Amino acid sequence: MDMYLSTYMYNCIWVFFPVFTIEFIRRERAALIAYLRRKDRILKLKRNIMSEEKMLKNQALIKLAYVAFNARNIDAILEVMHPEVKWPMAWGGGYANGHDEVRDYWEKQWKELDPHVTPVGFRERENGTLEVEVAQLVKDLAGNILFDGKVFHVYVINDGLLQRMEIEQ
Repeated sequence: MDMYLSTYMYNCIWVFFPVFTIEFIRRERAALIAYLRRKDRILKLKRNIMSEEKMLKNQALIKLAYVAFNARNIDAILEVMHPEVKWPMAWGGGYANGHDEVRDYWEKQWKELDPHVTPVGFRERENGTLEVEVAQLVKDLAGNILFDGKVFHVYVINDGLLQRMEIEQ
């Protein structure tokens, strides 16, 4: 008897109310799709806001580092560098690893060169690194221009500190 009753009810719903049932399902499906799209847009907005906030913090960090570099304030720069920083030695080649090696490298460099670097553009790369377009003017200590042009500095920032930098022409 129960099987006949459930079959009868099923037939009543689909035979007597087919438009209502199909329309109801369509409305519910559309509402669900709209909700998921809205939720997806909200999540994307939150991610974009967080990404923009992170980008602004990273830009401020980089600008601070360049100002300190141009002022020859090594201690201020090292404060924004990861203790295990890996820094390219454009003058001389290789890498300086850690605060002590970076300090030694810059002290030696500044005894022979007068570099001045200014960030002019920022772009976050897909791999999460930060590309900084830099106007770079390098003079010898007599004031002769050795290089005047733009280069790209590509940073890995970890826990709000500069962990690695690469130079691209």
